[in-house]
Amino acid sequence: MKRFFKAYTSFTRTERWGVIGLLSVLLVLLIVRATIQLWVHPKTNDAQEKALQTAWANYKKEHNETTSETNYTNTKDKHTPALNTGLDSNAQLFAFDPNTLDSADFCRLGLKEKTTAILLHWRAKGKKFYTKEDLQGLYSLTLADYVRLEPYIVINNNPKNHEPKLDILPPMPDVIDLNTADSVTLTRLKGIGAKIAHKILLRRQTEGKFTNIEQLKEVYHFPATTFNQLKEHVRVGK
Repeated sequence: MKRFFKAYTSFTRTERWGVIGLLSVLLVLLIVRATIQLWVHPKTNDAQEKALQTAWANYKKEHNETTSETNYTNTKDKHTPALNTGLDSNAQLFAFDPNTLDSADFCRLGLKEKTTAILLHWRAKGKKFYTKEDLQGLYSLTLADYVRLEPYIVINNNPKNHEPKLDILPPMPDVIDLNTADSVTLTRLKGIGAKIAHKILLRRQTEGKFTNIEQLKEVYHFPATTFNQLKEHVRVGK
């Protein structure tokens, strides 16, 4: 404090008045800042303010609904095994009956391999689709995919009879032709499930007919033990 007064008294008269003036301005600015909300009232438009509040409330409502839907989808995905499902962008949509369609045509529709395999496995176990809505229960088929397929689903059965019926299959031949057998016939072979049957048909579709039964070994993940069991029961026709 003594140093301050000593320095102050060393100023000239003009310098001292300059210091006093600067301090006065700073004090006034501090007072104005502290009290401005008490004596300055901005003009408001009640109608506009109400409209802004309504718009903000609507935005928050829509945002919360979108967030809830996203959280539900994320939660569902966390509890669903990661599958390569859905429809390809180049899918060819056409009328089809899910009870009879072959796996190759399911590929044309754009269904992924695992989705098709699950559907064929259902059918091999006796599952039958009686209404379009029954397809919604197919594991790994998303709602968006079902909506795209629904207009093309044609169930060829009697709508008045919804009681399950056992399909009577023809007797299984001793030897089948790999180039003509459909997925139902293939799945009746010992060791061939819906997934492997689908891979056989997919290989036949993409690479052409089999020329020898040894080419079964080229099918992805085809078990060697299954080949040894089947080599006496399959052949390759012309």
